Amino acid sequence: MPKLSHPRTVKDDAINYLLRVYWNDTEFREELQEFSKPYALSLTELAVELVKFSTDGRQVLSPEDYKKTGDNFYDAAVAGKFKELELPPDLSHQHAQIKQMYEELQPYFGGLVELAYKWKLRAPWAGRVLHLYDMADRLEALGMPRNIDVPLEQLEYLHHWKLPCPDLDIRLPAWAFIDYTPEQIKAEIARKLTDYERELKAAGLREYPSRLEKHAQWWFEHYVHRKKYDDIAQEEAYTPGGSLISYAKNVGRAVRRFSRLIGIEAQELK
Repeated sequence: MPKLSHPRTVKDDAINYLLRVYWNDTEFREELQEFSKPYALSLTELAVELVKFSTDGRQVLSPEDYKKTGDNFYDAAVAGKFKELELPPDLSHQHAQIKQMYEELQPYFGGLVELAYKWKLRAPWAGRVLHLYDMADRLEALGMPRNIDVPLEQLEYLHHWKLPCPDLDIRLPAWAFIDYTPEQIKAEIARKLTDYERELKAAGLREYPSRLEKHAQWWFEHYVHRKKYDDIAQEEAYTPGGSLISYAKNVGRAVRRFSRLIGIEAQELK
């Protein structure tokens, strides 16, 4: 079964791939680090408090209420807005501390948006995502792994919206392991997964686009490094017998499509 995608998750993944390209660019990283130096201690403290709040919040909040706190932190980073939420006393105290930190860091967030604009990241999400990547670096420096596998039962805490289909519940009675062979059990589970995949596709999900990461690299090379599509095409392997001109056109279409996907209009990048 191939990995599936939803338009909203594809956009998030496209942004993630693009930020990885930025993070591998020495000039960009040096400028970001120089800009962030005056705020380094406050940013590290904020990152630690957000992890504590996230861990504690998942223990006592419903997925819906937990998502509201995430939206609140997003608004704080993007627009400097912070709503008052009804929370348990301990979480309310943590929330108040984080709110104060965000308020004190507003000059940082404002400057981050300006830095993003300079580097062609001209979208409402730019400052927030740069902050998240910077925060991941700081937590990694403190010993926290950068990539953590989220348990299946907690995935709904990770996403701030619902898919247009119900969850799949597979119940295996203990008797199944006595009355059937492991191969028969696996075959039955596989059948249920295939049926469910059909339902997901009927609800609008599609197979994951395979070249999204490559298109992010092309976008960066074209708009940030100012490479022409012909130059990018020459660096790529193209079909033997095919023309370089036609391949360059494919690169151009992919770059423009990727730009629309991440919400940055081409005219904003000239």
